[in-house]
Amino acid sequence: MKKLVSTLTAVLSAAVLFVSCGKQQTPDEQFKSAIRNRIMGTTEKLVGGVSDSCSGVDFSNFGSNGKVKLSLDEGTAALIQGLIATQLPNIDVSWFKSINLDVNAILNDGKLKESLGFGLNDTNIVTFDLLFELENGNFYFRVPELLKNYFKVNGSTLGMQDAMKIYLAEIQLFKSAPSKKVFTGFVDEVLTAVLAGVNGVERTEETLTAGLDVDESKKVSANYNALLFKLTPEYATATAENVKKAVSESKNLRTLLDWIIPVVNDLQIAGNLNADEVTNKFAEALAEVFASTAELEDVSVIVYADSKSNMQGYKVAQAEGSAFESIFTQKGNDFGFEMKATEPESEVFAVNGFGSLSGGKMTGDFKVSAYKENVFLFSTDKLDVEGLKSFKGNGAITLRLADNYQRMMKETLQYSVGESAVALAKNLALTLKMEEKSAKKGSFELILGDGEKASYVTLKCDSEYKKSNKIELPAESVDVETIGDEETMNLIGSIKTDEIVENLKKANVPEEYTQIVSMYDGQTILSLIH
Repeated sequence: MKKLVSTLTAVLSAAVLFVSCGKQQTPDEQFKSAIRNRIMGTTEKLVGGVSDSCSGVDFSNFGSNGKVKLSLDEGTAALIQGLIATQLPNIDVSWFKSINLDVNAILNDGKLKESLGFGLNDTNIVTFDLLFELENGNFYFRVPELLKNYFKVNGSTLGMQDAMKIYLAEIQLFKSAPSKKVFTGFVDEVLTAVLAGVNGVERTEETLTAGLDVDESKKVSANYNALLFKLTPEYATATAENVKKAVSESKNLRTLLDWIIPVVNDLQIAGNLNADEVTNKFAEALAEVFASTAELEDVSVIVYADSKSNMQGYKVAQAEGSAFESIFTQKGNDFGFEMKATEPESEVFAVNGFGSLSGGKMTGDFKVSAYKENVFLFSTDKLDVEGLKSFKGNGAITLRLADNYQRMMKETLQYSVGESAVALAKNLALTLKMEEKSAKKGSFELILGDGEKASYVTLKCDSEYKKSNKIELPAESVDVETIGDEETMNLIGSIKTDEIVENLKKANVPEEYTQIVSMYDGQTILSLIH
């Protein structure tokens, strides 16, 4: 019995040792895994993001609402008033606070209806109603505050059939898109061909440090495996053949071409494409790219990978000193980042950053420099970096010029505009705030201010997608091609500006301007014509 137990123990120990040894990747394997994990992970998020955004959306039947508001704070409005007063002392724009644009679009049963509302100070002033028949390109429009009639323009008159045909083709492409496995499958096939010839990778352990050079507390160090692979003419030649074969035989590529080519041929924008010819030309072009690397001398590719073969950085360098590298280091929630391009005796540009990363949200500070001189700075606040890879935006990014460029801008403003503008230019920054409330509803704000509390100019956009209602063509419309002179004059004479004038008054537009608008009603226009 003891002999059996000892034998089993020995066998199990050997098995455990075999399994644990089997988990240790060779340098070649880790190099390939790190690159594959990075490229395929990013591809899957990008393709998945588009797929998720389109899922549940009927591209032949949907609606969207959008609101855009450009607003000024009191200081900026006063500045604009001051600037205008220096040139046009009799012009008063102190009443102006914001511009508003409301956009509503509906697509249903081959018809597209859009309503564009233009407003001032949160009050709608005038609306433009547009309706397109996508199949024939016919176009209807009206300005209801002036005239209730719709006007019809034949598509051939404006040459709109082609534009509408492209729009319909885009809808068809979205509706018939292959599964995301087809896209990722093709990338995987090409990647497999590229990595097939990788061998002779050298592995060492390196401690990398990245971050801001303000002080040591703004830097993060981490230990990674440095995987060095030297490009050779033999690798370039073999990879060119591997890629050409993979592309030529790819069923995923054929599926993608069978999806795109019929639409392109129908539009007649690239001749009469053939899937076999496109495949062959693409395969040859891609192979030529890799074959050309055989002419490069002493090029090394270093991949920095953690213990799980996740790529944390890379460096492409030539022996003569030119290099491009990108490094990401992390310890706990703190991260450091460095990306730079160098020539033999100088640093061409660099991006350095430091901050925290928790739950996929990044808060940090970054600087961008050229030839060792800071150009601009940017910071992130709870930016969903994983969401950005799949086209989903949450968080904020603030961009500002470096101190030396801020100083130059202040001096220019002081010389050309005056002291009032210099006060606003202090620590001038541009902030983008994004919020995705759901898969079909979101907003963003673009704020010109100091990056903290003050906001001089704000542009806010809200958007929402939803199911549309049925679109009816106007029961009556005026055909601009067949309308007679008498009917034209009658329509002009019936134009009323009363509603627009009332809207302007609600927006606190001074009476001197509303009177100008009220003067140009239909009867006034007729008197000018005659």
